[in-house]
Amino acid sequence: MEHEMTTTQDRQGYSQKRKGLILLIVLLVIALICGIYYGYAYVNKTKIDLSKNMTVHYIGISGLASVKYVDYHFSEDETNQYKKFLKTVRYHASKSSHLANGDQITITSNYDHEIAKQLNLRIVNTSRTFTVSGLPYRFQKGTEIDKSLIPELKSKALVKLTNAYPNNQEDTYNFTYNGTYFLKHKDFDSLVLIYKGDHKEKEDDGIEYSSKYYYYQVVGINSTFNKDVIDHGEFSVSVDELEYEGHDVTQETNIKEALPHLESYYASEVTKID
Repeated sequence: MEHEMTTTQDRQGYSQKRKGLILLIVLLVIALICGIYYGYAYVNKTKIDLSKNMTVHYIGISGLASVKYVDYHFSEDETNQYKKFLKTVRYHASKSSHLANGDQITITSNYDHEIAKQLNLRIVNTSRTFTVSGLPYRFQKGTEIDKSLIPELKSKALVKLTNAYPNNQEDTYNFTYNGTYFLKHKDFDSLVLIYKGDHKEKEDDGIEYSSKYYYYQVVGINSTFNKDVIDHGEFSVSVDELEYEGHDVTQETNIKEALPHLESYYASEVTKID
């Protein structure tokens, strides 16, 4: 009797173990199928590497530059195919203003995850660190300026002066080059060419002679300045009579005193470079 009961219990235990083993095998098969399914789905997603195609564009000079925009370069086919997704991409810069050459900034991209899912896209590398480079920079000293530019500047200045002060039947002007100065201001720098202007004016009772100094100023001088951009772009050019404390400068000794206050642009440094 006891032998029969033991045999029955053994059979029941074996049956339970068998059921447990079958259940475990079923669960493993299900897990394997799910793994294969999701793995296949993952592998078959189109990978989009945002950082690989990222380019940062800046505006401004070194020390005062800012991020203008970020480009994501994709092929024409990719752009057309994933236009809906690419329109959702936005960027955040860890630092976006007062950038200088050598600074490091991290660009992080954000996008619409739902649209990426709809298009079966796998987005990778959404952040990238860049070293800021290639920004135009201000000169620390006037001696850094390429002096080969001065003949071209002198030519431009003389044209501007003769156009501003043309000769006619009553007035005759003769301009003589005096020198070129580098002016360092708070947020920009300028070059100023000084000319002595001899003026002959016909009057009813005779001819009057006078002399005073004139200037030709180029504002915004930096490392991008060359003879091809004089009178163009961001460089502002002006000509006028040189004054100091409300009076015309007629003596060469007063030129350096007048230059720091030219056109209300206070210059902390004035250096004669030619």
